[in-house]
Amino acid sequence: LTTGLVDQGSGDACGNVTLEVAPSSFTAMDLGGNTVTLTATDANENTATCTATVTVVDKVAPTANCQDITVELDTRGSATISPSEVDRGSGDNSGSSVSLFLDRADFDCSDVGQNTVTLRVADGSQNTASCTATVTVQDTTPPTALCKAATLELNANGEASLTADLVDDGSGDACGNVTLEVSPSNFTVRDLGENTVRLMLTDQQGNTASCQTIVTVADNQAPTAICKDIIVELDTMGSATIEVTDIDNGSYDNLGGAISLSLDQTTFSCPDVGQNTVSLTVEDESGNVSTCTAEVMVTPPMITNVTTNSGPVCHGFALQLNEISGLGTSWSWTSSGDAIFNNPGIQNPEVTNVSDGEEFTVTVTLANGCIFMGTTVVSLLETPVLDVVSEQEFCTLDNPSISDLSASGNGSIYWYALENGTTELESHVPLADGAMYYGALEDDNGCISERVAVAVRVTVQNCDEPPGADNLAFSPNGDGINDSFSISWLRKDYPNYSITVYDRNGSLVYKGNIGKADWDGSSDRGVVLGDGKLPNGVYYYTIDFGDEITPRVQGVVYLNR
Repeated sequence: LTTGLVDQGSGDACGNVTLEVAPSSFTAMDLGGNTVTLTATDANENTATCTATVTVVDKVAPTANCQDITVELDTRGSATISPSEVDRGSGDNSGSSVSLFLDRADFDCSDVGQNTVTLRVADGSQNTASCTATVTVQDTTPPTALCKAATLELNANGEASLTADLVDDGSGDACGNVTLEVSPSNFTVRDLGENTVRLMLTDQQGNTASCQTIVTVADNQAPTAICKDIIVELDTMGSATIEVTDIDNGSYDNLGGAISLSLDQTTFSCPDVGQNTVSLTVEDESGNVSTCTAEVMVTPPMITNVTTNSGPVCHGFALQLNEISGLGTSWSWTSSGDAIFNNPGIQNPEVTNVSDGEEFTVTVTLANGCIFMGTTVVSLLETPVLDVVSEQEFCTLDNPSISDLSASGNGSIYWYALENGTTELESHVPLADGAMYYGALEDDNGCISERVAVAVRVTVQNCDEPPGADNLAFSPNGDGINDSFSISWLRKDYPNYSITVYDRNGSLVYKGNIGKADWDGSSDRGVVLGDGKLPNGVYYYTIDFGDEITPRVQGVVYLNR
């Protein structure tokens, strides 16, 4: 400070004065009003003083120095800086303290990256200066991962897929959206039960976080129940038991797992005879259940202890039916044909008029009310046939006996003297001339041909005389009397016979057998009259009896019209 700044005309009457001011130097410490003293000294060393106020002011701007900084957003996605973080030694020329101000101190997710801020420096005299700095905002805070448990249901193919949202419990990031991934995400029947999965989050800055939780894989698919109808027969005690395998027709679990089967009814008795509906329950390993129904046809027991006469029955014989179970209290017999029962309400009836293949059914009622049924089918044997020649001739000189009677058939042949006789004739009994004998054939099964199957008449005569024709002459003139050459017994006794007729020249004029009419005196060969008629005269015949027993005979017949 100079005296001139505070002197306002000091002087001395005697001349000049010397002026001094004190204090005359100031620093920042003296900013503001300061009292100074002005001393005036004349030539005679006389002094005088006065005071004045000197105001010290600071007009010099401070120095602003900045530095770039990096800040991290917090979990809320925000960050706040102070001026001192950007200041790099800003100060005032006076050495006094300065005040620092930032044009921006708060940052959020939208500021990630570089941001320019201005630092303003002010001294105590409100002189200011500024500088700029780059604030790099970084987001390195991981997102928040929050998990929750979940349950997955396998589909019909035994598969399930997990998405992140099923296990996310509000995960997020302060700075916006996150990408969610879960692992594992695919499950099969092998994963039934609890499984640990990890939820992974990635924010927009690549920060990651994860959490773990439990995913329960469940099978809520019901198994497939398939039933089949069956027929069961009660046993001899009137009961029957079925198993689940009898009703099950291929039930299965959609996941290929094991199943358990159960029936609502497995036992049946006489009151159940007829249709019964049963329910099959199918349960898989996860407790899922399905059902199906089936019809169980319960039939009364078929008695196997039903017999007939041992073996097949001969035609015409009586049939003995036997129910030998020993279980019944009452019986009722029926047949499929026209058999006649002596009593159809007894245990072991006898029947007649039986047909081959006829079926007999017995219904047996037990003391407990159960009804049993049994059947037997009758097989009738063929009636044997005795082949005989109805008239047989024997030579007296041969002393013929029963053993000489001619008959054939498979089995044993018996001879009787009476048509209904029961006394068998022994083989050595002599044949009586003009007697009638009755033969019967018994085959290996014991069946007898009609008992008295064929009557045989035996004529005892000279065997040297072969049989001949009844008519040795005939007159084919159309008067209805003796119009043909006829041998009455030939067709009946020798059905396989053949006859030929020749004229006196040895020319064949007629050839006949059982299928051809007797000779009427005509021919289509030799010397004939009109219409093929042969002339009167002598003709010669030959008979072949066709039985390989009776010898061939020849004779003469006279034709006279």
